[in-house]
Amino acid sequence: MTIAAGMVCPDGIVIAADSQESWGESKTHIHKISVLDEPKMKAIFTGAGIGWFIDYARDKVFAFLRQTKPARVADVESGFTDLMNSLYEKEFKNFPGDFDKGVSLLLAVKVGDERPALFSCDSVLVRRVKDTRLVGTELWANEANELQQLRLTLIHARWVSAYLIWRGKSSAADVGGRTNVFSLSNDGKIFKENSFLLMRKEHFFDRLEALRNAALLSIHPFTSTSTVSTYQKWIGNVIRETRKEFSAIDAAHKRQEKRVGSWKERNL
Repeated sequence: MTIAAGMVCPDGIVIAADSQESWGESKTHIHKISVLDEPKMKAIFTGAGIGWFIDYARDKVFAFLRQTKPARVADVESGFTDLMNSLYEKEFKNFPGDFDKGVSLLLAVKVGDERPALFSCDSVLVRRVKDTRLVGTELWANEANELQQLRLTLIHARWVSAYLIWRGKSSAADVGGRTNVFSLSNDGKIFKENSFLLMRKEHFFDRLEALRNAALLSIHPFTSTSTVSTYQKWIGNVIRETRKEFSAIDAAHKRQEKRVGSWKERNL
């Protein structure tokens, strides 16, 4: 099982996914996000479903982008749609086995001078995403879209997308491994979050449950005023300390972006 998230921001697009792949009782860890990083063509791809089909679709999508070099986002959408329909009419249809052959894909792409665009694909149904799209689950779709209404920038969307994947890893046994987060900015720059720093981010998410419980008790009318005051003070202290720790991580991210120009050169 895969959980992946795509988020459209004013300054670009973020795609995040877990890294655990399961087949029966077997589990392994793989990179589920693929990148096409060429001078005039940028794309980020991930998906949920049968791994063979996702990998095959990725190779075909990247080949389509390289060979046709679409000049407009509209050309990408029509070409992506035609490609997926062709795969299901031929290759996927003829693949042996009686099992669900559906896949859910996310494709972020930048062509020409247009802003990056995010597309989702459910088997043969391709549509352009204007806010947030989760694949592998819809359990937190409403929460994700509510956060998206805040017009998150890339740096906040990286944080929120990592949180959404953490939610999946915390609740589903067949979702896990490291969280990978990539972003594609309006100027065509691809950035990958450092996996070690992401693991440190996930440490903060555990604190949210404690904060939520304290807030829940604080709003109950039978909780004494003094107890509410204690909860509020504790919540404030946790938030302040967490912001300090997160600021250190954020500073490390900024130093990383300045130090290394290409995501390929980083320790992935």
